[in-house]
Amino acid sequence: MKLFLVSRAMCRGVLTALSLLMLTLHAPAAHAQACTVDCSTPGCINQAEGFPMRTPWTFTSSVSIGRAYGSGWHCAKDYYSLDFYLPLGTPVYPVAPGRIFQKGTGTAGYGNYVMVDHQNGYQSLYAHLRDPVTLENGRLVGTHEVIGYVGSTGTNEVHLHLTLYQGAQWPGDANAVGVVPETMRDCLLNGSSTCSGLVTGNTVTRTSACDTQSQCAQCILSVRNDILRNYRTWGWDPKCQNWDAIVTNWCGPTMDASSCTAIRNNQCQSLCTTWAPPVLQNGNIEATSASQHGFINSWGPRGAWAFHTSYPKPNNGDLGSKFGYYSAGTTETVGQLLSARFVANTRYVFSSRASGGLDNLGRIPYQIGYASVDNNLGSFVLLNSQTVNIDNVTGWVQTQGVSYTTPFSGGPIGKQIIVRLGDGSAGGASDIWFDNFTLTTSAP
Repeated sequence: MKLFLVSRAMCRGVLTALSLLMLTLHAPAAHAQACTVDCSTPGCINQAEGFPMRTPWTFTSSVSIGRAYGSGWHCAKDYYSLDFYLPLGTPVYPVAPGRIFQKGTGTAGYGNYVMVDHQNGYQSLYAHLRDPVTLENGRLVGTHEVIGYVGSTGTNEVHLHLTLYQGAQWPGDANAVGVVPETMRDCLLNGSSTCSGLVTGNTVTRTSACDTQSQCAQCILSVRNDILRNYRTWGWDPKCQNWDAIVTNWCGPTMDASSCTAIRNNQCQSLCTTWAPPVLQNGNIEATSASQHGFINSWGPRGAWAFHTSYPKPNNGDLGSKFGYYSAGTTETVGQLLSARFVANTRYVFSSRASGGLDNLGRIPYQIGYASVDNNLGSFVLLNSQTVNIDNVTGWVQTQGVSYTTPFSGGPIGKQIIVRLGDGSAGGASDIWFDNFTLTTSAP
């Protein structure tokens, strides 16, 4: 038995105001047991499936993992953290494009740190940085931009502490989900396999295979983390060398040419760095499950936005394999909550293509509003509604949709946007099919 002074910083995962010193009677094996908590239970472990990550450094020499999952040092929601032994002052890069949203200095257990929101539900943490982070919160960053430098603040050895969360607002957030960060597509484990099943003592080597791929492709694949999953199902290899090809194929030769030309020409980095991609969240509104297959903004979507579960998806002609369907007969309402928020003095237009279905009849109110409670589809507050009538219109037509212009201050500004298709009680009739939902913004 040995007598140790154990700093609270040794067991990361719960953010405290002070770094407490505890006098602990400590056997060699007891330390690991003390910090292995929380994330061994179902619901805490979460593989970042479909989320294309890169190593947070750029050189191709081997890097040792000082401490992997648990290992007596990482606990609670930081259980699936990795400590990389990198030289002092090594530039640190985000594992995927995103937005800086949290940073701190001298924080107990973390030292100087920065967090990046990847706008797809995942957040990454980079801790023990040498210097306080000077980049402003809200700054969009790509994997080519330095966000800090390796240091030893908050600990007694030089290394980079990397954690991937889902739903975190700060380091070690007790309400977050601890995520296994094993979707790094540009690295080899011990020089011979992909980076999975990481343990303490492994070496990780970055390859240059991804360096020729556009920043924009990774940006799109990060935000739309269903794309890689779907393409893997369709027989594509999701390795990073294929990211540009996958995005180009997803964009397609006939879809929204003005938005996709830049992708096909590999010239869309500026679009990705200036566009704040909305993260679309699935959920049930009233009686209908709104299953998200496309997404709203200038990128598309390819296929559709909402899908009615009672209607078959395969072999739908020019609709592709996914599309929206609405029937007023069962008084359904379908809608989508965005992470995008209303900004001041801006005109928003929510529209789509539509078809009268089998009888070439139908009308439906397009609605735009906001969530009075963040991330709560049921807290919808209506701002404007416009009924679209396509009776006796043959084939597909582009609808005018519904528009809303925000005021200079107050009202819905800062609230999450919700767009919906209202039910029969709101003026809908017959069945309508939908495709290519868009939400566009412009000056008033």
